[in-house]
Amino acid sequence: MSKPNNKRFNQLRKNWNAFGEQDPMWAILTQKGKKGNKWEKEPFFRSGNNEINRVLKYVNTLEIDLKKNRALDFGCGLGRLTQALARHFKFVDGVDVASSMITQANAFNQFPGKVHYHLNEKPNLKVFPDDHFDFIYSNITLQHIPKPYIRPYIQELIRVLEPGGLLIFQMPSDINWKKPDGKIAWNGMVTKWVYQLRLDRIYRRLRYMNQPIMEINLLRKDEVLSVLTEAGAQALDIVPNKSAGQTIEGYRYSITK
Repeated sequence: MSKPNNKRFNQLRKNWNAFGEQDPMWAILTQKGKKGNKWEKEPFFRSGNNEINRVLKYVNTLEIDLKKNRALDFGCGLGRLTQALARHFKFVDGVDVASSMITQANAFNQFPGKVHYHLNEKPNLKVFPDDHFDFIYSNITLQHIPKPYIRPYIQELIRVLEPGGLLIFQMPSDINWKKPDGKIAWNGMVTKWVYQLRLDRIYRRLRYMNQPIMEINLLRKDEVLSVLTEAGAQALDIVPNKSAGQTIEGYRYSITK
């Protein structure tokens, strides 16, 4: 297992602070045709409302009595999902490593009495106490964190989750290099070798030079499950998820403790 490297974590902060300064909405939601500050505020935040509505509808299908007192948006960015959660929970906290994102999130905050944003420039969640949140949600965030920090962050999310609460997060697991008919998907095969040989970061550095880099990292399903076991949590549901791309297998995990 790779050991944490403060240099990589500092680079993560630097990258996302730059994204927040240059093209924050696209960096958060990389929809085709929206790069270059082409997102508009209303559809951007409306997409957050739509996502949270779908998620909470899904939550109703789980065997859990979800309290709606306090929620956490991990990797909140501009607050796209934080603001949506505020329509359903009494108090909501958003946390992010990028000061440029947090500054803008505060400017966009429509619920200053119940939503609070936190700049967290450390690879932990010590800003929050144990057993604090009824609901924690994180989508397309953990995949951008250097792999040595993903497991500790999942452990921290479980720590701050209230017993009987619900944590939902998405995580890429592996590269799919076969098509449905069993034939080789060459783009998937190349991607798999790039990741196995750990060439992805070198490729991104060469391609983007001095521009901010958006890493995509993987944590296999069995690795995620081992983290849950170690942290005293259990999976209520695990659903296939393609948020990281069509050639990348991933899952959405619904966790309680």
